[in-house]
Amino acid sequence: MGKSERTSSENAQTFALRNKEEVERFSLLLALYFKSQLGWTSGHISLPKAFDKFREHPEGGRLFAALLDLEINFHLLFVEFVYFVGKGNKYYTSKVFEGGGSVLDTKERFFAKMKAHQHASAYILRYRAFWDKLMGFLILAYLPDNYEEFRRAKSRKRKFVQLAKESTFLGEEFADNVSKLIEDFDRKFRTPEAHGTGSLRKWSFLMEDPISNPQSELLSCWNALNSIVVQIVERLDIQYEMNYVSDALSFEI
Repeated sequence: MGKSERTSSENAQTFALRNKEEVERFSLLLALYFKSQLGWTSGHISLPKAFDKFREHPEGGRLFAALLDLEINFHLLFVEFVYFVGKGNKYYTSKVFEGGGSVLDTKERFFAKMKAHQHASAYILRYRAFWDKLMGFLILAYLPDNYEEFRRAKSRKRKFVQLAKESTFLGEEFADNVSKLIEDFDRKFRTPEAHGTGSLRKWSFLMEDPISNPQSELLSCWNALNSIVVQIVERLDIQYEMNYVSDALSFEI
């Protein structure tokens, strides 16, 4: 990279939320966007509450930025999940699949299965990336002095487990549960999809409900992650302000 290119890159603008009013506006627009995608709003994290609370944290700015990234990606992951489970199930139970046969019989059948496969594939890669983000957030929140050590580790999962076991805030049981969940997910889904020839395609085009084949394990993976996010949000006392958002949405719409 030449000198002029480096200067241009260094001077490029970056997006940032500068005050609570901007955080509240961003949070509202985010809710509106996902309402447009799904027909409803859902979530666990209150960005305005977190913005106030993290002021007291020694790494407050970095911690809020990490949380903002989690909030955006959690919703994006949920959209993939809903489209895979909901839309795939809707297509399967429609007249498109009546009478048995093969997914190759009609364009409608193939397109329906391909759509479900598309979202399931995206879900797998985004799900695993979310875990890396979540582990980094937890280290930054509870063990900020060890964050750079975690960030530079060759295996962040192993480093997270090691650090979490030494922490009174996270603990050995939590660390072991997270480790097992990620290892199982990597073995069954992420490694074949990201580094191999894929395993998802072996099931996506079967003439059965995707929830009836091994893809159904993606549902339990979502439930496990969702449960952990709820626990973390409650512990940090940054719960989603549902009444406020509902009122604001009604006003905006």
